[in-house]
Amino acid sequence: MYFVLFLLGVALGSFLNVLITRYNPDQKFSLSAITGRSYCDSCKKQLRWYELVPLISFIIQKRACRSCGTRLSWQYPLVEFMMGILAVLIGRLFLYGYVFSAAVTTGELYISIIFWLVVSMVLLFALMIDAKHYIIPNGTNILLFILGVIWTVWVVWLGFGREISQGSFLGHFAPLFGSFGGVVLNHIIGMLLAVVFFILIVLVSRGRGMGIGDVKLVSALGLLFGWPDIGVIVFASFIIGTILIIPLLITRQKRGSDQIPFGPFMVVASLVVLMWGTSLLQAYFDIIGKLGGGI
Repeated sequence: MYFVLFLLGVALGSFLNVLITRYNPDQKFSLSAITGRSYCDSCKKQLRWYELVPLISFIIQKRACRSCGTRLSWQYPLVEFMMGILAVLIGRLFLYGYVFSAAVTTGELYISIIFWLVVSMVLLFALMIDAKHYIIPNGTNILLFILGVIWTVWVVWLGFGREISQGSFLGHFAPLFGSFGGVVLNHIIGMLLAVVFFILIVLVSRGRGMGIGDVKLVSALGLLFGWPDIGVIVFASFIIGTILIIPLLITRQKRGSDQIPFGPFMVVASLVVLMWGTSLLQAYFDIIGKLGGGI
């Protein structure tokens, strides 16, 4: 089962590479950009099917175009492999009941897996585009917002309208953060709290510490994950950002005045909470407990 999921994820990653490579922030993204035949960016030669086999073609061709010898970007195998791993982790998450403790049908679990595979693709797309172009496309945020509405309705449909721990990726830790009266309100208010917090950062920093694109992204993530998950995601995104940025500042690869995209940190934090939210909080409380016991 995991092998099938990995192959599915790799195939989705290959398609995702097409979207990432062909995205141009200065042009409107059209259907032809998705349906057109793949070609070498350097020599423009149309690629054959055996040059497009995910992961394998990259290895066999020794990271070079067969026609002109131009070196290929590591983005291609990286995105494909990441989607493969994400597919396996998402399958494990739902098939072994880490999200829904109550009984749901196998069909409902598979629908949830497919849904979060789509979400993972959109998140990975946002990460790569923001890292490359310092922009988060409005279409990406709109799609995540729509997915947030769908997931909220789906969780309620499964019968978890008032159980905060159901549908939350923080599991039995979710009630510790309180509830606003049910899944729907938790998702709506979670979105609003995240938006207000990020807008305050934009105003205080006068746009230097955070961009409007980040506000749009956190609003979509707030609706998708809801409260209390979005709170942990925001907190984790700042921790991840700090861990990754400090070494760059110390080695002077980046300066304090340099533009650093925050979207990738939110995406990574979202995926971490999605996969390991409960384990993350368990580790946190274990550490706090040990520190408290040693004082």
